[in-house]
Amino acid sequence: MIKAIYPIDKTDLDLLRLTHFLAVATVVTRFFPRKDSLLSSRWLRPLILCGQHSLPIFCFGVFLSFGSHWILTQYKYGVWEQFVVSFGGMAIMVGIAWVLDRAARVPDLFVDAAEIEPDQEALQTAKQ
Repeated sequence: MIKAIYPIDKTDLDLLRLTHFLAVATVVTRFFPRKDSLLSSRWLRPLILCGQHSLPIFCFGVFLSFGSHWILTQYKYGVWEQFVVSFGGMAIMVGIAWVLDRAARVPDLFVDAAEIEPDQEALQTAKQ
């Protein structure tokens, strides 16, 4: 049994990792229905925003992890400094998710020139 489970490798989706994911997904869908009032609360809105923009937030989180590691290795740090760096990184990621959400709501004011049909009357007057 141990040979079937170990070594657990993060690069592959082995059976134990898939089973764990399915178990967590089952528990979440059981206790948090889609229209639950908790999911529409103000307190969970930052988490929902980060989930809606998960790929850019993940990529920026990787970048922030290198920056926070550099900060913590360059300066004297303790538990409080680690909390400040961690919560600062989370606040930055929530801010980026908010900006991405606002940017998606801005209407596209540019028009593709290929979509505009030429005004035949204006072309006739321009030729004369």
